[in-house]
Amino acid sequence: MDLSKGFICITNPSWCYTLSSNNMQLACIWLRRTTFKAIEQHQPIFFVEKKSRFLRGYGYFDKFEVNTTRQCWEKYEILNGSKTFNEFLNQLNFPNEEKGWAQPIGNILIKKIKWLNKEIPIHQINVNFPKPTVTGKTINPEEVKILLSYFNA
Repeated sequence: MDLSKGFICITNPSWCYTLSSNNMQLACIWLRRTTFKAIEQHQPIFFVEKKSRFLRGYGYFDKFEVNTTRQCWEKYEILNGSKTFNEFLNQLNFPNEEKGWAQPIGNILIKKIKWLNKEIPIHQINVNFPKPTVTGKTINPEEVKILLSYFNA
C-alpha cells in the first residue's frame, strides 16, 4: 500500500453504521461531483463521520467511476451504505427525485476496510483537519501514520 499521501473523507452517519454493522470490507463513497483526483490507487482513505466528527474506519482507494445513481445502486447496492435504493436517493438529497435517478455521480471504491470499535473525535488526533471541512481533505505521510496507529493499538 502507498502511504505517501492519504485522504480524510466526511461520511454520512447512516453510511458508517450500515457498512460497519455489516463489517463490510468493500465500500462505495458517492460524490455529487464527477471528479476525484485527491489521491491515487492504493492510498488510504479515512472515514470521519459527519456531525460527531468521530474517526470510524479506513480503507484503500481502489478506483473512481462515474455512474448514474441508478447504475451506482445496481452495481454496489448495500456497499453504498444504504439498505434500499430509496434510502440511497434520500441520502444523496437531490432537490428533484426524478433528476436523482439519472443524475451522474462520482463513485470512490474502497477495499480492505477496517472499522474502529471506539469513538475517537478527529480533533483529539494530531492531524490538520479544520472544522469547516465539508467533503474531505488530503493528508501527508506523517498524518497517515498517526491515523493508522489508532487501528493498530
